[in-house]
Amino acid sequence: VLLEVASAPDVSGLQFESRLPKDKLNDEMLRAVKAGAEEAMQVGVIAAYAMTGVKITVLDVTVDPERSDAMSFKIASSMAAREAFRIASPILLEPTMSVEVLVPDDFLSNIIKDLNSRRARVNNVGLRGHLQEVDAVAPLSGMFGYTTDLRSISQGRATYTMRFASYEQVPDAVLKRILGGEH
Repeated sequence: VLLEVASAPDVSGLQFESRLPKDKLNDEMLRAVKAGAEEAMQVGVIAAYAMTGVKITVLDVTVDPERSDAMSFKIASSMAAREAFRIASPILLEPTMSVEVLVPDDFLSNIIKDLNSRRARVNNVGLRGHLQEVDAVAPLSGMFGYTTDLRSISQGRATYTMRFASYEQVPDAVLKRILGGEH
């Protein structure tokens, strides 16, 4: 099985297509090739994290009429996809959250320091009524325990909302920690 692998950032999961002539591989075998590629994506090449946003194009297959079956195509496709993923230099993504904090002036600088310690990017600070509004984007992994810390820093006087923003590339230093110093 010969595959072409490309990034498909607008796709959630796998975009799969075949450039094979219709008579080269029947539908059952083509489904097996796709299943093998999907299986390889479930256990990605970076710390076994699942992959997403991938376009795979089947360029060619070798068919042995006596020995080729759906399982052999699935296995061959999975192996070809794993090797292609390794060569393609994939990146690890992490979910980032849009964070809005409403805080009294007295606690603003400590709130910003705390957000920075969580790898947040503060995009804007402005006035909303008698409170300061801090708009930031932070990795979800850095926001665990934030409710408790926010209450402690602000003596219970600040509030926040958080919602999914996007996926962003994990910084190299964090990736090294995830991989245990390897990379």
